[in-house]
Order: sequence, then C-alpha cells, then structure tokens
Amino acid sequence: MRAPSLRPDRIPLLATPLIAILLQATLLLAPPQLAFAQEFSKQADAIKPVPVADGAAPISPANTQIEFIGLHVGDDPKPRLGGFAKYSGELGVADGKLTSVAVKIDTASIWTEFDKLTQHLNAADFFNTAEHPAAAFESTKITPGKKPGTVDISGELTFMGETKPFTFPATVSVSEKGITLVGSFDFNRIAHGITGHENGVEKLVKISVVVGQPSTHGADAAGGKTAGDDTGNGRAASGLAVGEEVEPWEPVHVSGPHKGTQACPVCTYMKAPAVVAFCRSGPETQAMIQQLEQLLADRQGGKLHAFVVLLDTPPVVASTMADAARLRLTSVCCLDPKTRAKDLEKYKINPAAENTVMVYKDYKVVANYNNLNVSEDPDTLEQAVDGALN
Repeated sequence: MRAPSLRPDRIPLLATPLIAILLQATLLLAPPQLAFAQEFSKQADAIKPVPVADGAAPISPANTQIEFIGLHVGDDPKPRLGGFAKYSGELGVADGKLTSVAVKIDTASIWTEFDKLTQHLNAADFFNTAEHPAAAFESTKITPGKKPGTVDISGELTFMGETKPFTFPATVSVSEKGITLVGSFDFNRIAHGITGHENGVEKLVKISVVVGQPSTHGADAAGGKTAGDDTGNGRAASGLAVGEEVEPWEPVHVSGPHKGTQACPVCTYMKAPAVVAFCRSGPETQAMIQQLEQLLADRQGGKLHAFVVLLDTPPVVASTMADAARLRLTSVCCLDPKTRAKDLEKYKINPAAENTVMVYKDYKVVANYNNLNVSEDPDTLEQAVDGALN
C-alpha cells in the first residue's frame, strides 16, 4: 500500500516512527545492494481491460505483469522484487466469464533490481534456466471463489522440468471493454523444484499476476533512448518528445521553494525554463539531484527551476532524504496517489526507466533523456540547461 500524500511539515514528530524514517532514508541513500523494493508494481487505478476477440484475450508484457517478491530467512527479510520480461498466452472468455488460462514464460527473461541477483537466479541452484528455459501453465478447471468476482484457477504447471497440479486465486472482471485479472498468492518454491538455500531464502515466494497493466520490464520497457532516437514512432521510450507541451500537475513538494505545498510547477513559473525528472531512488538519482542543486546555484536569478519526482519513495522518507542533503533550490517531489496515474500519463512516463529527464521552456520540451547517468556523463544535462537558458 502506498503512503498517503501528507504534507511533511504537518506530521507531528511523535506520530511518526523515527526509527522507521531513519531506516528507510538509509535504504534510499544506500548503495544499490542495500536498497530493495517492498511492493509490486501493480497500480489499481492503472489497470485497463484487455479486449476480447473471438472468445480470447491475448496476454503479453504489453498488457500483463508477472512479478514475484522473495524473502530471506530471519529477522531481516530483505524483500527482493523480480519478474519476467517475456511471456505469452491467452485468457478464454465465454458468456461474460473466464473459461480458460494458458501462459508460457521464458524463464531466462527473469529480472530483478540487481544484476548480480539476476545472474544468480539464472544459475543451477535457483531457476537453472540453461536446462529449464521455459515454464507453462494451462488451466483445467475454473470455479467460483469465496468472494464475489473471484475465482479459483486450477490446472497443470510445468516448472523446472516437472508438471504438477497448481491452483491459484484471482479477481476477474469481464465487461464490454474486455477482461482484467488480478491474482496474488504464495508459491512454494521447494515443492516445485527450487530446493537450494533453504536456510537462507524463504520457501514461500509472493507472486503477483495482473492482466490489464503493462509490465515495467517487458520488451517495450525503456532502455536508455533519448528523445529523437528512432523508436519506431519518433518518440522517446519514456517522457514527452521534443516539441510537445508540458501540462499542469500538482506534485507533493518535500524540499525547495514550495516545500510543504502542492504548487503546480507549470502554473507557477509559466514559460520559464525548467528541468523535470521522474526517477527511481538510488545513487544515480542522488547524483542528479546534487548536480541540479549546483546548476541552480550557479545560475541564480530565478530563470531556472528543477523538479525531481521520486517514483518509489513515500513523502516522509523523501523529505528526510532531502533534508539530509541540505537542498534549498531543487524541488524534490512525490506524486499525489489520487493523481499519480494521470500525472504519469500526462508526461508519458514509463516507470521502468531509471529516470526520465525533460528540459523545457515556453511550455515546450527541448530535451528528453532516459536512464541518464550524470556520474558518467556530467555534461549532457548541463548543456541542455544552458541551451534552454540561451
């Protein structure tokens, strides 16, 4: 569950667990191997029906998420988010009901937040993808669940070279627009062939399946392209293309001139040059924020403004991070949960990108960079900013 959009300056200190704040802030500022996701990418307000044609709705990374969270044994579970980037299948539909489920997964397309972990999960002591490159599920029976709108989907799961019965629950909705399916359940890895590290990794893995929301790591996920690259449609993998106009939005400011408010950057500064970056937390984002703070300081006079949106960080934690970094000029922001989906849609943000950095003036985007690494390439952003100021 995402944290509510509260103004940090109105949260009583005694009402906020100080230890929890410091712990989460430490994770945000920590090296990559210490930062970890604790929730799935699923967003209820972003799920849209998949159209049904001739009694079937095709499923793929373009409209479906398949993710998991693994836990370590002990007092510190260190949740690890992962999933698959390649899969295909279909949902059968008849008379307004789900009638069948079939999916095949390319297990070698497994992803996690850390390269070393991804490599390890491909190895023989986990998924052993060299020997078992595919997994598949085909339903044999679908029965009503205990709650309205839910079903129990039973079938045969082929995994790690063995086929066994498997049943999982799901919430299903069928309408004229199509079908959605949302399932969340525990998967016993030991019972299905992943028997290694029993003393270090929990046997139950949390699984999330969402039919109706694109994967964040599918074939169409952002991959380091900049605006103007040939992506097939002349558009950046994430963000507004050069020449497109920015729209009003009201983020939660946790630092900078508008700290504690939801001031609209576009409405407030109108045609003035600005940088707006939508980022996932981590060291590269920290480096970008520090560079922006320096750029703003070096170009004083109110002509340039910067807004950095942390996509995976609650406002209270983001505020603690910003205070620790002693930010004065850069507006670190979080999206209001009520408008998050609309804001991402307005700015055409792909959450799979590590960052989407847009520079605009006179309401129009003049530069767009995806997955910008300012540590390795410190000049790109500065040059784009100077171009907007001239």
